[in-house]
Amino acid sequence: MTEWSQPMPLGWLLRHYWRREFGQNRWQQNFCQKWFEREDQNEYFATTLFRCPCTLAQALHDKGRFAPDERCNVVDKKCDQRHLGAQHCVRSARPSIGGSGQQCCYDDYGELIRSADTMYSGRPSRTFVYGKHPFKMQMQTPTLSYWQHDVMPFYYCCKWAPKEDDSETCMMFNYFRTTQDCSSYQPPAIASVFGDPHIITFDRVNYTFNGRGEYSLVHTNNPIHKLDIHGRFERLPGHVNATQLTAVSVRDNVSSIVEFRIRPDGCRWFNQIFIIADKEYLYYWDDNMRTIHTRGVSIYQPSGIRNMSHLIAMFDSGAGVEVLVNGGGTLTLHVYLPLTYMNSTQGLLGYYSNDPNDDFMLPNGWVIANLHDKNIKQIHEEFGIKYRLLEIAQANISQSLFFHDVLTHSQYDDVKFIPQFDMDPQQLEHMDDVDR
Repeated sequence: MTEWSQPMPLGWLLRHYWRREFGQNRWQQNFCQKWFEREDQNEYFATTLFRCPCTLAQALHDKGRFAPDERCNVVDKKCDQRHLGAQHCVRSARPSIGGSGQQCCYDDYGELIRSADTMYSGRPSRTFVYGKHPFKMQMQTPTLSYWQHDVMPFYYCCKWAPKEDDSETCMMFNYFRTTQDCSSYQPPAIASVFGDPHIITFDRVNYTFNGRGEYSLVHTNNPIHKLDIHGRFERLPGHVNATQLTAVSVRDNVSSIVEFRIRPDGCRWFNQIFIIADKEYLYYWDDNMRTIHTRGVSIYQPSGIRNMSHLIAMFDSGAGVEVLVNGGGTLTLHVYLPLTYMNSTQGLLGYYSNDPNDDFMLPNGWVIANLHDKNIKQIHEEFGIKYRLLEIAQANISQSLFFHDVLTHSQYDDVKFIPQFDMDPQQLEHMDDVDR
């Protein structure tokens, strides 16, 4: 079955029949009571969800766990029907382990709207709006399961009830769909690669690394998480011995291997980035298409972007990878990791521990003390090149995840490359252009 349009509530069409069947103003109560009894027999799902961010600013910066609602957001502004008074809502980017979802809405002051204040708040949902693999099971069908178990009960318990917010049926609805507070919310750690390339670790240590080839940015392998994020650095055009980030490849647990590769200069007139998932090229083939779903990952193109120059990959673990094409034609990368990744990461983006002194951890677990006080050459030789990727697996580094369909790994890899650690003013001016 294929659904070509958005679902819509048909109470206005069928209410006359329902009034004859159940009585005036009793048909809503009848449907709500049956839904309440079914919910009472089902498992409690809300404990498996990510908690809502406390403010809109936090929600907008948590790009691994939350994505803008497809209707109620600051761009589309279609909030009146189910979230009256909200300026922006976000949804959990991926379904929980049981296939549920989270929704959080914020008012004009950027504060979380709660169901205790209004029926138009965000709320957890028993089913995820985009379904859950393998999709052919009960409560896992995209859109339709969500409407049956979460949206329609809101209409006949609250919106269509005679007293709406103050009705007994709306209180019944809120019993199972109460907005969760943000008391246990923890913002993600963020690390970045941009420009020259400059690197900012999860613990906010800044340094520059000009390796050439493929390198491990993040490696985690423990009983909870298995995450690898790899970066490809290629030489800048011209005769400058410096590099730039041109591709990123990611795998989270058993997810698809997702690769973001910047297009060549002559091919960026339409789309800016190639998306490759498990060696298959993916595209946004419709202007209204915002999200691509593949195994264990959702790839989101923000509203207003039509040329694939800004993409966000969101994984089941809550990890997020954001890539952007800047004015100089290089990739900018932001990585978002939830608190559960603390004390488990290695790679060029550092050891995430909230302690900047142990960020430069080598693959063997040794920490190079005070390396951030050393010069670029020392950081390059003593730390950066230790995370060089090969085509075979290495302990605490993994093996290259990139799809080598055009050039081989050895054609990108340059062991003998020595960057120019000291540059004259003219070369530095060129590097400023790349950073911008």
